[in-house]
Amino acid sequence: MPAPDLAALEAAGRALLPGLPADTVTVWTTRPAAALLFVSLNPVEHQRRQRAHAKPLTNRNALSLLMGLPHARVPLGSLTDREETLLPFVPHGAATVDFGHITRLAVKPLTVHLAVVPPQAPRRAINRASQYGPFCARAMLLTRPSRDELLLYEADWWGIGVAVATGGQPVVLRRPKPWVPKRHTPAHWAFTERIYQQYLSAQTSPALDAA
Repeated sequence: MPAPDLAALEAAGRALLPGLPADTVTVWTTRPAAALLFVSLNPVEHQRRQRAHAKPLTNRNALSLLMGLPHARVPLGSLTDREETLLPFVPHGAATVDFGHITRLAVKPLTVHLAVVPPQAPRRAINRASQYGPFCARAMLLTRPSRDELLLYEADWWGIGVAVATGGQPVVLRRPKPWVPKRHTPAHWAFTERIYQQYLSAQTSPALDAA
């Protein structure tokens, strides 16, 4: 795939979701599919991690343990045998263990509002945008209106927004349906942690966009 036009994708995303928070930034990612993500940092958690020099929290075992803990001190004796085996996977800065207690410190570092996949064959775009269904609202950008009359109906059925790049302000054909979280899972938390690491890398790398 050729290099994405990040400016066009960002313009499309902001047109598709005009109510995005003022602090929204963008992150280019290729997993689970190439897309520009619109995210808002959790400023309190971001600053806490920076001060603590926290290590990346991307290990599924660590996330599985932390998800089962309240954001408070818990006696180590209350952990299950399985939870005890997961303690070594918890990275620095995610929790503290002292005086027979564990305290979960980490919460999600950001919220992903929208994923916009770049122009490509419309059916492929629908498939790739759908891969973000478990994580956020999603949309696709077209370079020109499709002649396939069923395309917009199919995109609308899946809740996928559609915009057309015009060289100026993009034209919105369908707005994405709001994303409603069904439950909090280690997979979703792991997704936000991976995007957070990409956001941090983008601060010093031109390969990723964090506008």
